[in-house]
Formats: sequence, structure tokens, C-alpha cells
Amino acid sequence: MKLKHAQGRIVDVPENLAEGYIALGWEKVSGSVDAADPTEPSKSWKVDALKAYAADHGIDLGSAAKKDDILAAIEAHETSGNGDEVSGSADVSEPTIAEDE
Repeated sequence: MKLKHAQGRIVDVPENLAEGYIALGWEKVSGSVDAADPTEPSKSWKVDALKAYAADHGIDLGSAAKKDDILAAIEAHETSGNGDEVSGSADVSEPTIAEDE
């Protein structure tokens, strides 16, 4: 089910969780999502919505205050591989077994 936050963010939510989101002020989106209301930040978003998106995604805007500067900071963050991922990196090395001395 697609739900929309008051700040314009639209997310897909499993049916069993939708009621909780709705209780928090999210609204059901009927029909298809309008291209003028994207789920990814764009120039069509208001500055407050861009700042909220950055805060929700842990993006440091630094001194960015203008829409173009905020968008540039968000895009730089996402293209640097820092998207919605949890910070840090997973240990993908093979485990080693300590040998008895």
C-alpha cells in the first residue's frame, strides 16, 4: 500500500503496517503516484521537505540553505554510496580459526 507523509514523502508499506502509519498522520495514496510528486528529492520539492529527507537519511547538509545547494548535498551523499544504508561496513572476511599454541 502506498502512503504519503505530509511533507510529500511516499512509501510502500505492507498492509499489516499501514494502520500504524495512518495513525501517525500518513495518508493513503489512491491510483498511481503523480510524476509531479516524486519519491526521490527533486527541484519540485519544497526546501522544508528536502531538509526533512536529509534528516531522515542522515545526510549532513553543512551550510546548504538554498534548494539547489541542498539537492547537491543529497545527490553527493547518494552517489558516494551512502544512500539509505546503515553507516559502517560489514565484515565480509572469512572467519579464521585460532590454532592452539
